[in-house]
Amino acid sequence: AAQGLANLAWSLAKMRRHDVDLLSDIRVAGCTRLRELKPQEVSNLLWACTTLAVHDIRLLHQVAEEFLLPQLRGFNAQDISSLAWSFAQSAMDDARLFSTLARGASERLEEFKPGELINLLWGFAAVGRGGD
Repeated sequence: AAQGLANLAWSLAKMRRHDVDLLSDIRVAGCTRLRELKPQEVSNLLWACTTLAVHDIRLLHQVAEEFLLPQLRGFNAQDISSLAWSFAQSAMDDARLFSTLARGASERLEEFKPGELINLLWGFAAVGRGGD
């Protein structure tokens, strides 16, 4: 299932296991089954790929277009923080994307834990966005 892909990618990243072939298969399958993923699974998949320095621009653009730009419904503070960090780490500086993340973050500001807020702010700073 699609959830299994996200969980497998997350597990590989937590163990710092960089299996190029497996990650490639996960990314390809993730792109084709993206709509089946829940918000947390989407953010986990991107976080895992970014943590393992697998910057898949196609996957990042697909996530932005299908999930983030239309709405952030279902994404919590941790998800938004992970996404901002992942996009910034991948040098994806998209004004519309970061504006959407900023709007979503401001609506959930009370939910952010200190570490999540740090990652969120770092993501905006890394791409030169003030969150406006």
